[in-house]
Amino acid sequence: MDVSDTLKKQILEKIIEPYYYNDVQTILKNIKYWSISGSIFETISKLLVMFGAVFSFSSGFFSNYNTTLSFTSGTFSSISLACFQFAIYCNHESKKCTIRLNEILNKLNIAPIDVPHDDSSLQEDKSQKTVITNVNDIESQINKINENNETKKS
Repeated sequence: MDVSDTLKKQILEKIIEPYYYNDVQTILKNIKYWSISGSIFETISKLLVMFGAVFSFSSGFFSNYNTTLSFTSGTFSSISLACFQFAIYCNHESKKCTIRLNEILNKLNIAPIDVPHDDSSLQEDKSQKTVITNVNDIESQINKINENNETKKS
């Protein structure tokens, strides 16, 4: 059975193109969401470290409240670590979304979008930007993300 050109055109215009349009819009929103979330949680983490340090030093000065201040300091520091780990996760999710977006753009023969990810506080090169140009680049970006995860766990 041969499918008519009219049917192909209708499928492309009414189903496939709107799907790609909605998918690109959703991915762009997700990139923004994950980037903002990462920044917020990293900021919270740094503030909690500051408060933890203040309570830690205070526990040596206020000997009557030593136990309470030490516990509070440890709690702030633990929550800070969790927030920082979540910030790292958010930044990696943002990068994954960028990779997915550029995969779609490549399928549509559109040049990939240069979406910078400022991870300077996460000890990565500030000039690094995730730009995908072909399938080999996608695989190398995924390998870099996995290597960074393993390096940070060590």
